[in-house]
Order: sequence, then C-alpha cells, then structure tokens
Amino acid sequence: MRIIVLIIPLLLLSGCLDEPLAKAEEVIEEQPTLRTFPDFEFLAHDNNTWNNSMLNSTPYIAYFSAAWCTHCESTLDAYDLAIPNDRLLVFNKDSSAAYSNMTEWHENTEAGLNRTIDRPFMHAPNLSLAVAVADIPSAYFINSEGQIVDSTNGLQTDVEALKQRWNATVNWSPV
Repeated sequence: MRIIVLIIPLLLLSGCLDEPLAKAEEVIEEQPTLRTFPDFEFLAHDNNTWNNSMLNSTPYIAYFSAAWCTHCESTLDAYDLAIPNDRLLVFNKDSSAAYSNMTEWHENTEAGLNRTIDRPFMHAPNLSLAVAVADIPSAYFINSEGQIVDSTNGLQTDVEALKQRWNATVNWSPV
C-alpha cells in the first residue's frame, strides 16, 4: 500500500519535468568556452628547451603521464604513431623527486616499447596542476591559437582515432 502511495505523486509530477528538460537541452548546444593552454618553458630529457613561443601558430599535443605508469606506455605508443614529429610533448605529472629523471623515463619507455621515441620528455608537475590534470594518461589537443580544443583521459590505443582527433585540431576553426 505504501508503494502505491509513493508512486501516484511521482506519476503526477512526471509531466512537469518534460518541458524544462527540453529547454535545457537547447542551451547545451552552445559552443563551449575554450581555455588557453598555460605558458610553459621546460628543459627536456635531451637538454633542449621547449616553450609556448616555439609553438606559436602550430597545433600540438600536451601528453601528461608519469614514469611509474607502465600501463600508460601503450597510450604513449599510440600517440607517438599518430602525431607528427615535434607536435607531441610528453610531460611528467608526478612531483616526486624519485620520478624526476626524464632521461631515465625516456630510456625505460623506449625499452618497454622496444623502439625509439623521439619526443621531448619534461618534468612538469606545476604545469599539470595549472591544467588541472586529474587522471593519467591525459592528453590535451592545442590548436594553432594556443587553445585546448580537445582532450583524452585513460587508455587510448586506436591510432586511427587519434589521427582523426589530431586532424580535427589542425583544421579547427571557430564556429
């Protein structure tokens, strides 16, 4: 009997919710606000310095991970195969001194993948905080205007899908 008493008011109220939800869906279709990727300058594992000004008017990917994240290697492998040279930057999210040796991380990644990875590996825990990286691996697709237009979190192994996302970033234009 109690169940029937609870169900009847819910049935009466169900029609009241349909109209506001439909209006809310119309608002969702607006263009999301783009965030500008923060300024940075870091020394990579190969002693080359990388910063935003080097990448002006050029799209790129900011890939965040950590040296201890062995399950992230397959995602980095897919990004490495999908993204052109000098357009994928690998950033270490972990602030621990135990994982701050970028040369060691680079060498371990190459050994784990059994091939060369010609990408800059940089220790950048402050940058990961500025971007609010929560999960690893995370990647941010930055357009030629320096704005984040797409991102991924977690395991990504579909090289063709990453190439499509990359191409969408390269060809990005405001609506």
